[in-house]
Amino acid sequence: DGGTAGVLDVDEVWTYTATFNVTQPVVDNGNNVVNTASIAFDEATVQEAEAITTISTAPSIVLEKTGAFNDENGDGFAQVDETISYGFVVTNTGNVTVSDITITDPLVTVSGGPITLVPGASDATTFTATYSVTQADIDEGQVVNQALASGTDPTGEPVEDLSDDPNALEDEGDDDPTVTVTPPLYSIAVAKTSDSAEISAPGTITYEITLTNTGSGTVTNPVIDDPLTDNEAFVSGDTDDDGELDVGEIWIYAATLDVDQAAIDAGGIIENTVTATTDETPEPVTDSTETEVLSNPEFSITKVADKDSVGPEADSVNYTITVVNTGNVTLTGTSLEDVTTQSNLEGTQTFPVPLASGPTLTAGDDNDDGNLDVGETWTYEASIAVTDEMLQITDDFRPGEITNIATFDATQVDAASDDAVTQVETQVESPEESIDLTITKTTPRENVLQGDVVPWTIEVTNNGAVEAQAANISDRLPAGFLYQEDSATINGAAAVVTVENNVVRFPVITIQPGDTAVLQLSSFITGGVQPGIHTNFADVVDSEGDVETASASVILRAEPVFDCGTVIGKVFDDVNQNGYQDEAVGDGVPVGLVANDNIYLGGKGGKGGKLAPPARVAPKGEPGIPGVRIYTVKGEVYTTDQFGRFHVACADLPRDIGSNFTMKIDTRSLPAGYRMTTENPRVVRLTAGKVTKMNFGATISRLVRIDVADNAFVPGSNEPKAAFVAALGRAVTQFHNKPATVRISYLLKGEEHRTARVRMRKIEAALRQIWRTQGKYKLMVEKTLQRPRG
Repeated sequence: DGGTAGVLDVDEVWTYTATFNVTQPVVDNGNNVVNTASIAFDEATVQEAEAITTISTAPSIVLEKTGAFNDENGDGFAQVDETISYGFVVTNTGNVTVSDITITDPLVTVSGGPITLVPGASDATTFTATYSVTQADIDEGQVVNQALASGTDPTGEPVEDLSDDPNALEDEGDDDPTVTVTPPLYSIAVAKTSDSAEISAPGTITYEITLTNTGSGTVTNPVIDDPLTDNEAFVSGDTDDDGELDVGEIWIYAATLDVDQAAIDAGGIIENTVTATTDETPEPVTDSTETEVLSNPEFSITKVADKDSVGPEADSVNYTITVVNTGNVTLTGTSLEDVTTQSNLEGTQTFPVPLASGPTLTAGDDNDDGNLDVGETWTYEASIAVTDEMLQITDDFRPGEITNIATFDATQVDAASDDAVTQVETQVESPEESIDLTITKTTPRENVLQGDVVPWTIEVTNNGAVEAQAANISDRLPAGFLYQEDSATINGAAAVVTVENNVVRFPVITIQPGDTAVLQLSSFITGGVQPGIHTNFADVVDSEGDVETASASVILRAEPVFDCGTVIGKVFDDVNQNGYQDEAVGDGVPVGLVANDNIYLGGKGGKGGKLAPPARVAPKGEPGIPGVRIYTVKGEVYTTDQFGRFHVACADLPRDIGSNFTMKIDTRSLPAGYRMTTENPRVVRLTAGKVTKMNFGATISRLVRIDVADNAFVPGSNEPKAAFVAALGRAVTQFHNKPATVRISYLLKGEEHRTARVRMRKIEAALRQIWRTQGKYKLMVEKTLQRPRG
């Protein structure tokens, strides 16, 4: 303004300046900035001018993705289902706001978002993802994946960026995938077992080999090596048939080893080791199993002679020796020694007897190897010649037994403890020297009582031609018979004896040919001896070991006062049928009340808890019944006298705690019309030294007969009809006051006897049920079966 102030002079140019701040919304709008200026003068109209500024937009975002392996078990290796945590950083590197930003990942589901970022803004917390490691990832050794960030600019156009791994060795920002290492653990285990912890005979050992992937990574090309068997065969375990030992898979192999006799002979331990490798685990793993070889070298030896004794007619004795390998080991270095000797009769000297032949192996070594194989039986033969000198009696020598001992030995057995020795003794018979002792035993007492002293006599006679020694004379007393001190004599002279467990032993005596030695002793009978026969035995043993036995017996009688149980009793006319014999009373005077379960008045104990009124009996009481037969279980029969009495003297010999005694009346011997009112048979308890009473009651009573047949019962059942039971109740009222005997008679019409008996028991049960409320005496019931006539 060089002229007039405030006046735009001609040719003057006025210059104005102004500033406009471009904001983010202006940029986001994306349109040019148009600035219009207008000027107004007093002398002229308004004029305008505009200036246009172009706004350039550059939408851009950058996504960085990182992965971190989570070693949850802390072993330094990846395991299935361990996880990888992914982090995401999104940055707006453009000049416009980017909205609705989300992240997608083909491997995982990304949580978080969407978000909006203005230029220059960055977000590292909104988006996260977690991935579970798979077996394929472990086998691969790493997990590779890439995410995509997507958003829109202000114009609605999409903005995208593939993720970049900032940790990669490549240039930053080149959108390389994120790589997360999943280190696998390569590990295998091998185990070997056998079906035999021990073996004692040739056979086959079967082995099972298991190969297990104990790591977290699949291993390939498994190799099993078993140099002892060399026949391993795969059995099972490759579940997916891919030829790779997957994690957790257990492959099973089988192998066998044949064990021969040589291995059994060697004994010891069979140790078998297996080795396993894979491409990923080149360092071998091994496992061993052991089978103990049980070596048991054993043999048995027996020897027999063809003669038990030799005399002048014999010229030889032949021996057969048998050796059997009873163990499981081949016996080598075998040898047999055979020695024969003869002793004098006294056994104080022995003399060698040469073998006439042998011992010679005659059979058994089938393969001619000189070894006693397992199960083989070898037979040897040997013999001696019987000479006159072996049989002849001289002043210095009296022939005794011939003893032959065979001893077998082998390398595998300890001669001191495992050799088998068998002795065969051949008895030399000398006609001039034969011992013949006989023994007899007697006692002058036949019947004895407790407390008696019983004398015994033993006589030993030498029937031979030479002097004989009675090496052992013993007397075996019966149980409860005690030796009486200082009672033993030999030929009348006192003898010193030994007593042990009721056996009395005399000293050794010498008896000349034809002589008899008399030995005597006495014994005392104690109170614990039971009545009956008791036998005493005597034995004599001569110098050749022969035993002769004799015996004598006594009968111990019972003491009635102390040992017997006596029974007295009576068969009486039970007029009032109460089961007890009532004594005679005055005419018309009632007897006393009898407190027992056999008296009823409207139920047990009387209706309302009162006893039945006392029964009246005849003035003479209840007399005995004569001529009745009573039997014991032994078949003994007793008959009552004119007063109906009987007794059994010393009926039994009861044991310490007593014994049961049973008797039964022959009801056919009762007077006509009489029936039992007491139990028959009867059992009582006997006690030694005591008298026991046993009475039987019978009487003439009214007979009430109830005849029944099949039509009295419910068809197809054993239960009586209700109408029959009702009729039975009415019948009871006719005889419930005066004693009577009820006879139930069943008429058979083709039914089985068993069915008829069951039905009669049902009727009896119904009758007794009614009787409990109406009966006034003990009810006697008989049951019979009748067959139809004709």
